[in-house]
Amino acid sequence: MKKLKLKLGEGGMKGLLVQHAEKLVFGVIVLATLLILFGGYNHPGPDPGQSPDDLAQAVQQATDHINSDTWEAVAKERLPQPDNFSAQAREGDVAIDVASYAVPMPWDPLNFPLRAKRTDPDLLAVADLEVHAGFGPIAMKGAAAGPGIRIPARTTTGPRGLLQAAGPAPESAAARTLTESWRARIKGYRPSAGAEAKGYYFVAVTGLIPYKAQVQLYNEAFSDARGYSPERDTPKYIFFYVERAEVGADGRQSEWKRLNTTEARRLPDQWAGSPEELVDPATLDPSTAMSIPPVMLRDVSLWAMHSKIPRRSDAPPEELDTTPATESPPTDTDLPGNSDFPGAFAPETPPTSTSPDRARTSPDPAAPADSSAPPTYAAAVPHKLFRFYDFTVQPGVSYRYRVQLLLEDPNDPRDSSLAPNPQTLENSVVERLKKKPTAPGSSPVFWRETEWSEPSGIARTEGELQLLAAEVTAPRVVRIPQRNLAFDNPSDEPLAKLMVLRWDPQRAMDVAGEIEAHRGTTANFSREIEALQPVDLTLTKLDYTFSTDALLLDVRGGQELRGRNPRETIPSPGELLLLDAEGNLVVQRELDDQRTVRFHRYAAGTTPTASPTTPQNGRESPPADRGPVSGGLNAPGPGNPVVPLPPPSRTRDRRTR
Repeated sequence: MKKLKLKLGEGGMKGLLVQHAEKLVFGVIVLATLLILFGGYNHPGPDPGQSPDDLAQAVQQATDHINSDTWEAVAKERLPQPDNFSAQAREGDVAIDVASYAVPMPWDPLNFPLRAKRTDPDLLAVADLEVHAGFGPIAMKGAAAGPGIRIPARTTTGPRGLLQAAGPAPESAAARTLTESWRARIKGYRPSAGAEAKGYYFVAVTGLIPYKAQVQLYNEAFSDARGYSPERDTPKYIFFYVERAEVGADGRQSEWKRLNTTEARRLPDQWAGSPEELVDPATLDPSTAMSIPPVMLRDVSLWAMHSKIPRRSDAPPEELDTTPATESPPTDTDLPGNSDFPGAFAPETPPTSTSPDRARTSPDPAAPADSSAPPTYAAAVPHKLFRFYDFTVQPGVSYRYRVQLLLEDPNDPRDSSLAPNPQTLENSVVERLKKKPTAPGSSPVFWRETEWSEPSGIARTEGELQLLAAEVTAPRVVRIPQRNLAFDNPSDEPLAKLMVLRWDPQRAMDVAGEIEAHRGTTANFSREIEALQPVDLTLTKLDYTFSTDALLLDVRGGQELRGRNPRETIPSPGELLLLDAEGNLVVQRELDDQRTVRFHRYAAGTTPTASPTTPQNGRESPPADRGPVSGGLNAPGPGNPVVPLPPPSRTRDRRTR
């Protein structure tokens, strides 16, 4: 296919333009003329709403404005106006969205994190105080027992309702020793040879120290602060204060009085040992928990534990602390001269990798090994045990307690070489340290005090005198076989055996005596009795006068009940109605008191049938399964030894007496 060729004639394009130029110019002029005509035809005409008068009026206004020369009309526009700064400030007070100006990267990043200054963490007080009163013989060292445990001279008079000693029995009366099977069932501490017994009334005060929460507050205050030291910036309890108030019968409370806790803390030095600890050792701090007193013939669990602190047997084995303390206890010369401040009580052991109550952790579990975040310590137990024994109580008086803890000040510790740099302290801490008082004796105050705890419940030492129903014998039965009649002999009276059991603090012994009584009998009598010595568990004969002023009002029980053997009957359990010295009606039941009565009838020679378990010297005897028993000074429960004895053999011939 041939290509088309445009023939421009001679001279080509240039020749063509030369020959036809005038024609091209004429065509352009014609085209422009047509466009102008078309535009004029489409141009809008004058506004139909305007008239020639309106145009003349507008022309006149423009002419007047041009010819006007009045200064007042143009002065406002020509002269500058003064600035109104208040209005300008209000107009400029507009909130700016900071997010709109955020920079993803800091302009000058820090090479090291900027830590806050050191503050004072909040201190938590003791919570859930529990108080339990008790009494019993405590094993003392021979030289520390004092004159109170020796047998006093015979007395014949005394206050109403009190037991009165009548002196020892003749020297010819040899003491009897309990068998090993009997001894193995008696609760309480077993002292070594040479110990002596001293009777005490006391109140045990226990509470919960919120240790885990306190550690958390310390971590929040110091872990990100300047100069953080895990060994120093952890809670260290160094002592405590205890205040006591008496509560009257009408519920009125006396003023709070501070107890001499230092003197109480020194009592263990006079004890002949101490029972094994019953609570988890991780919850114990020697600065806030006194040792368990070596109470003999009593179960000390109620006085040694708190209801929310687990027993030692319940604690995991890995939490048992066998690491000895590495810090020497402070001496009296190192501490303030306050008579109520710790003299020789060691503060808590500094945290180490083997400490059972703290675990070393990192603020960020995902942090690398070389992270700049400092390590902290986490408490392994939620609470520590607070335990205090008040040996200055009086029987028959009601008391209420409250506690205040003392912690070493990490911003001003006892060892000045461990004190943080003052430049790392907040201004509030600096001002507090300037106002810190000086303890008596010009010693520095290196501790902080918590708030006082909430007051405890009421504790009252009572129950040292008990009247027990030992046995009831019904009147003789008169039978008339011909008429099939049986009735009590109207000339006979029911006979009751009444046991008086009393705690004697002078001898540090439980003494018991029995009397046969009819209706209207007053339980005041003298007897030769056998009392159990708490140290060597021997029986000593004593002449005793019991003065209770209790009156036997009525007797019920003792009637014959048919037994398995048709020829024998079993007496029904007895009940006694008593009027005590204070005018109270008391009902004693033989079934409730039988275990305690039989235990204190040492002369009967009854021994337990269970196999003996010889306790280790200086240790508390292991508890045995004694079954459900109630009532009596030595009924099961805190502070009472219980001996399971075989049932009594009290059968009667069915023949008419």
